[in-house]
This record gives sequence, structure tokens and C-alpha cells, in this order.
Amino acid sequence: MNFSGLNNFQQRFLMSFLGIAFSAVVIFFSHTPPFDYLFVLTLALVQASALSEFYTLSENKGFQP
Repeated sequence: MNFSGLNNFQQRFLMSFLGIAFSAVVIFFSHTPPFDYLFVLTLALVQASALSEFYTLSENKGFQP
């Protein structure tokens, strides 16, 4: 995907929308046996991306977490 035509807010909004939609589908199917592990993996990826975003923002502000 080429996001160069979008500004930062539009990029973040689009990726958030896709992430929320994917998370909703994973949560909906989390009770079926093949998707049990996908739920745990998705949860771990969401937490890792949030932590990465926090560290990036704090480093850009001059903090050293």
C-alpha cells in the first residue's frame, strides 16, 4: 500500500480502522478451536505495537525510557 498521498493523521486513522476491524473479527471468532491461538497472538501484537509507539514517542520527546 502506498500511503505517501495521505498526511500523518489520515495514515493513523486508516491503520487504526483496519486494526480495530481485524481485532473485532479475531475477538468474534476467538471461541472456535482453530482461532484460540490467533487471539493470543493478536493480543501480543497489539501490546507490542502499543509499547513500541510509547517508546518512540518518549524518545522523540527527549526521554530515555
